[in-house]
Amino acid sequence: KRLHSDVVGGRRMEVELTRDTINAPMAPGASASSSKVVDVEWLAAEGARLAGPGTPKRPLIAGGSGLLGNNVLVLLAKTPGVERIKVLDLLPPRAEVLAGLEDRVDFEQFRFGTDSYDILLASMQGTDCVFSVFTPHVQLASREDFFTSNITGMEHLVRACAEVGCRLVHVSSVAVSSHFKDSHNQDENYPLPKMEEYLSPYDISKRKGENVVLEASRSGKIVACSLRAGGIALSPYDFTFRNLFMVPGIVACPKGKPIDFIDGRDVARAALLAAQALVVTPKDVVGEAFWVTGEPICPGDIGRIAAEFMGYPFFWVAPPIVKLAQAAFWIWHQIRRCCGCQLPGIPPSQFYDMVNYELTFDNSKAARVLGFKVKVPLQESIVRIMNVYVHTSGASRGPGLALRLLAASSIGLVLSVLVLARLLQPLASRSAPRGQGQGLGRSKWS
Repeated sequence: KRLHSDVVGGRRMEVELTRDTINAPMAPGASASSSKVVDVEWLAAEGARLAGPGTPKRPLIAGGSGLLGNNVLVLLAKTPGVERIKVLDLLPPRAEVLAGLEDRVDFEQFRFGTDSYDILLASMQGTDCVFSVFTPHVQLASREDFFTSNITGMEHLVRACAEVGCRLVHVSSVAVSSHFKDSHNQDENYPLPKMEEYLSPYDISKRKGENVVLEASRSGKIVACSLRAGGIALSPYDFTFRNLFMVPGIVACPKGKPIDFIDGRDVARAALLAAQALVVTPKDVVGEAFWVTGEPICPGDIGRIAAEFMGYPFFWVAPPIVKLAQAAFWIWHQIRRCCGCQLPGIPPSQFYDMVNYELTFDNSKAARVLGFKVKVPLQESIVRIMNVYVHTSGASRGPGLALRLLAASSIGLVLSVLVLARLLQPLASRSAPRGQGQGLGRSKWS
């Protein structure tokens, strides 16, 4: 048994790995569907448990085809009292999510911030609650994409909610406190940074988008609240895990500072609890923001746990190596800029700097007001995601691939040295003093 424990922000952070957990075909206590990207059975059980007053009958999920949106969709579909669900997004939800729900889910293609407001307003007719979970691709989207979707799109959505008369649960992010400023066990009373202090267009857009929601709610235009989610762990293809396996069979990560991470299924639960609370206890919820960020862990430890589950070699990346990599990313970004290529809003050198800032938050307000507490331990979440990775990518567990790569590299290095030595041999003979090499050849040892 291995126990990693730190005290972060007054909370004890523990990541426990046992031989049974590491070798298990799926996470302990998980259902068979936990090997799929969306854990339908788990969400169905939670939906049945969370049914109660304030449950929306005809909800709309803005961005319901993304990783988080799919989980919100299944949770709502499995909650008694929900009659029909509408999804607005660029693509329909995953086929495995829609299986058996086709007669209760309506999909309409829509791009927030770009498509017509009149289309949005028409789509929202009959809706009693909107769950906002849309945002552009954090690593690839441009600055303009962030502003168009997270600000203009949110302005349109809030305006439509006011006209239709439905409540709004906005899933925001720890980005509102800036990914590039340390936050140590911060609660909702702690002032957010000034707008000029933000470095990332993504952070700026998330902060301004949340401001639109809270200002409209506090002024009485709509009934809404905002959930500030931590680093969301959902699948091998989200922003936390997609960069772990850039080198097949090997995991190498910088340690980083503690950051709150939360399983996406828990974020879906928090969204439903918030929707219910907007009706049941509106005085405590309307116009409020809540940190729902999960457990603190250093990003490098997520890579370490994933590597141990997969049986891959793991290496800590030293800070000087990280700085060199960031410098290389910066140079490549500038070359692309000079060539007129489309650039991401967050330069790669800046994106990988996020791990160097502590982002830990106090979730007690959400527990007290919404009745929300994290239900999925981060350890279980990581193991489930690794199961999904194995089942969807066909990757094998164990050090076999890494050993083959190491053996191939060693053989290649030896052959390269031999070839180089052979090529340099004539030069060595010509550079030797006259008679020295020949004399050795006719010594008494011949």
